[in-house]
Amino acid sequence: MLELENAASEDATIWSAFQQLATYQAEIPALFANKAVLIISDGVEARVGSLGAGREWFKPWRTVSGEALADAHLPALQVVIEGLLAPRRFLDLVRTVRANVTIDWTLRGNVRCPIARAGQLQLAS
Repeated sequence: MLELENAASEDATIWSAFQQLATYQAEIPALFANKAVLIISDGVEARVGSLGAGREWFKPWRTVSGEALADAHLPALQVVIEGLLAPRRFLDLVRTVRANVTIDWTLRGNVRCPIARAGQLQLAS
C-alpha cells in the first residue's frame, strides 16, 4: 500500500503520510488484511515499512539494481518505485514477509509483519 501525500502542499511530509496510514488502520482495519508492504511518501522522500511497524522502522529503500546503492541524487520515491517495486524483487519481498508473519493475539489480534531491508533480501535483478 502506498500513501502519497500531495507534494505541492507545504504541510506534506512522510510522517503525515505515516499518520494517514495509522488512521486508515484504526478506522478500516480490513483494508490491511493482505498488505505486505507499506510505503509512505511526500512525493520526493519515501520510506518502506510493514504492518504494525512504528515510524522508527520505516526506512529508505536504497537500491535500484539490487546490488549497489542508488545515486544520491535520485529522489527516494523513484528509488522505491524502480528498486523495490520491480516485479521480481517485489515478489521476493512479499514471499519473505508472508513467510514471517506473526499474529500476537495478546495484543487483540494485531498482525506484525517483519520486512527485509534492501541489504537483507536476496534481490532478484
